[in-house]
Amino acid sequence: MGSEMSRIAPTVLVIFLAGCAAPGGVRIYDGPPRARSEVAILKGGTRDYWQAAFFRVALTATSNAPSVCNARDSCPTKVYILPGRYLIGLRCTRGISRGQTSMTLDARPGMTYEIGCQASPTVADTLSAYVVPSLSSDDD
Repeated sequence: MGSEMSRIAPTVLVIFLAGCAAPGGVRIYDGPPRARSEVAILKGGTRDYWQAAFFRVALTATSNAPSVCNARDSCPTKVYILPGRYLIGLRCTRGISRGQTSMTLDARPGMTYEIGCQASPTVADTLSAYVVPSLSSDDD
């Protein structure tokens, strides 16, 4: 009986965690993983050959939020956050070119946001951020 329970418990745990914010990204909130319906997911996008990664994700009410990564680390391309208004800093790379840009996002639960860098449509030689929202799915 005891050995049978020890085999069942990990299976139940895996099934339970499958509905929560999955590994492969960085959680920017305290506490245990939450269900996808309770969090928003940020994914770094690619446009105009620019690849985006997140170096700062902070609630706008928090003025001194720490960076998600530092200059020596590779920054995450997937971040789980709770609903709210965030200031998002993007590290942008295209070949050997590097740049940064930022944006403000009102994140809603159950949503996935592809956020990326692109050449600014209005200011030459600068980067701007774009966002493409969608409902979160099991693929996120």
